[in-house]
Amino acid sequence: MTVASETNRSGPYNGNGVTTVFDYEFRIISQAHLLVIKTVTATGVETTLTLDADYTASGVGASGGGQITTLVAPAAGETITILRKVPFVQETDLENQGAYYAETLETVADLSVMRDQELQEQVNRAIQIPISSDPAELDDLVANIIRLKDSVDEIDVVAGIADDVTAVADNTANINIVAGLSDEILAVPAQVAAAEAARDAAEGAAETVVVARYNSKAGVEAATVNVAVQSIEVTGYFAAGDGGKAIFKRVGAEPAAGNGKIQSLDGAWWQLSEGQNTTADMLGAVGDEITNDNTAVRNAIALRAAASKRYLVNTINSVSNVVVDERIVDNGAANNPAISIGNNTEFYRFSGRAESLDGQAVNDSSSAASKIIFGYADLKAASYCILSDDASDTNLKDVIITSSFMYSNRADVIALNHFNANAQNFLMHGNIMETGNGSAFPGSGFGVSVAGTKGWLLADTIIKYTRSEAIHIEDEQREGQISNVTVRETIDHGLYISRSAESGGQGPSEGINVSNLVVKHNIAHPSHPTGTKAGFYGVYVLATEHGSAPACNFSNIRAHGFEYGFNIGGGSAVEVCSIQNGYAKDCDFAINLTAGAIVRGEILATDCPTLVRASNNSELESIITNTVPTGLLDYVGTTINHGVTIRHLQFQKLLTLTDAGAQVIDLMDMPTRLLARISLRLNNNNHAFHTSLMVSFDGTTFSIIPNTSVPSHIGTISAVTLINNAGKLALSLTCTTIVTAKRLVVDITGDTYSTKDLLAY
Repeated sequence: MTVASETNRSGPYNGNGVTTVFDYEFRIISQAHLLVIKTVTATGVETTLTLDADYTASGVGASGGGQITTLVAPAAGETITILRKVPFVQETDLENQGAYYAETLETVADLSVMRDQELQEQVNRAIQIPISSDPAELDDLVANIIRLKDSVDEIDVVAGIADDVTAVADNTANINIVAGLSDEILAVPAQVAAAEAARDAAEGAAETVVVARYNSKAGVEAATVNVAVQSIEVTGYFAAGDGGKAIFKRVGAEPAAGNGKIQSLDGAWWQLSEGQNTTADMLGAVGDEITNDNTAVRNAIALRAAASKRYLVNTINSVSNVVVDERIVDNGAANNPAISIGNNTEFYRFSGRAESLDGQAVNDSSSAASKIIFGYADLKAASYCILSDDASDTNLKDVIITSSFMYSNRADVIALNHFNANAQNFLMHGNIMETGNGSAFPGSGFGVSVAGTKGWLLADTIIKYTRSEAIHIEDEQREGQISNVTVRETIDHGLYISRSAESGGQGPSEGINVSNLVVKHNIAHPSHPTGTKAGFYGVYVLATEHGSAPACNFSNIRAHGFEYGFNIGGGSAVEVCSIQNGYAKDCDFAINLTAGAIVRGEILATDCPTLVRASNNSELESIITNTVPTGLLDYVGTTINHGVTIRHLQFQKLLTLTDAGAQVIDLMDMPTRLLARISLRLNNNNHAFHTSLMVSFDGTTFSIIPNTSVPSHIGTISAVTLINNAGKLALSLTCTTIVTAKRLVVDITGDTYSTKDLLAY
């Protein structure tokens, strides 16, 4: 086999504490022809691994190489390098007059080429002089290198002004060897004095600055630094290039905790120099989303507050003009927030990930904070995801929460609890929210909760699941709107709107506008408190003795799977509620009207057994069902008070005629009073008719008002009219054939007033 590749080394491969298998991409003839080196990056210390004791090898003889498998995975900060190392011996013995095998000769030639490649690899790593150089000069060169090695601690490195320092090669005449403390300390020549002065000005003193460079904090701690060195540079905190590059200055005593301090082996103390952009990496932050970097991050912010004029920091959690695009993980005490908005914060934008393992993701209990943005973020919390609470009399304003993922395990996703009614201007837009099934705080588990907030909009949002109400609105809130929101799954109410007692100086509440809302109830969810629909409403508008339900406008609302699709409260000072294109599906009742409730607009019901549940002094403009109900009205008021009035009622009945001739078919219970136009329509081939009649019922007499009938008969049905059939509104007609389960539409427009139940037949 040939040696077709010049490759004879692979790596270095970075360790991660997990990986144990590493490729080598060259051919070997024996496992013993591998040299495996493990290197500690921070110190450069190399260790040669031993075959079988430290690793095993496979792929011997393969042209493309093979793999080694280490018995212990190299840790982060360690590397693995694999080389081919062939013994410099010739072990093939050919007998005189004996057989010559091509493979034997080829192996000898292959080993020779492999040795050549090994030598070439070593030459490539050697320091070389130009071809035209005089070899006699080598002795002086080697002597200079040795002298340089012996004096490494005394070499001056002027950090931070490399671009301003004239190249040493061009100024050798000006460089003087200073005797005394060390033969190798270099005096800064006149040619670089201006550049040194520039750096000195940044340090606050016009003096010569001598800087030593180290690869890490550990490197400084292991070094004896010459007393002439007043500043050191580390090119990384743990290792060179890890982002912790920083300048430290010599100080006379141990610095305060958190000031970025290092003590070198000789006992000297070093502190982060002023004037540089302090970062958490300079103070030991790892940034791997596993290590708790809390101390490093807090110390970095504190140093900026004390030494930098870039930011205004009142407390550790109160910042102004800050943009955060990273991940923040809090693992502190219960209810501690990952992000806390402090007093007077002005402009804070977060677009990373904030996660609290046992507390809140975001907390606001501030005074005078404004211009807060959470956008394109991932917020996750064991408790509240975002809580703005007036326990400290917060008056937070101008807040945008947009295009984010939000999750709360055991509380509300967004809670705006502003009972002092001073908070204002909240835009919640384009978010995906969800609550978990954790142990609930009392009254929590909402998707969005708004109390006492002025000027807010919830729009273009999906609420995947809520343990309590999906949207909870209460108290003195003003100018609120909900638009384009889908609640995919809740085990409580969908939208809850209430007005509590006017206490604590609260003023009157305003209603809200709600459009394009879908709310769906899931009684089959494992965490459902009852496993039934009972007590859970799609849209729940509640009044109190201190005031009516807010005057709300609803349009394009769909409620699916609740006891009541819509529950509208009344009260002594009732205000009109408007529902345009309301839709209730698979609800026990399409709508419930409490005492005094007035609803303008139209509700469509599908698969709702009873259309309306109502109490005293209530009124509904229109309700239509496209399926066949069993009940039209469940009246829960008293007969001594005014009942319920329905202005428009449309329902369907499956018409069956078992005999030819005159027939009487009960449609519904006769209401307490009736003055309306009733239209009857049956469209089915030759069993078709349309009749419209103005009728009245005063509690005793049922009448068809003369000259108001508009009949139209097609086919086998004729003589269509309406009668009072023993307390039931009934259809009378004549048919010449049998009719089976044909859909009849009954439309009643006018005043249907009742103080009793109305069943459909």
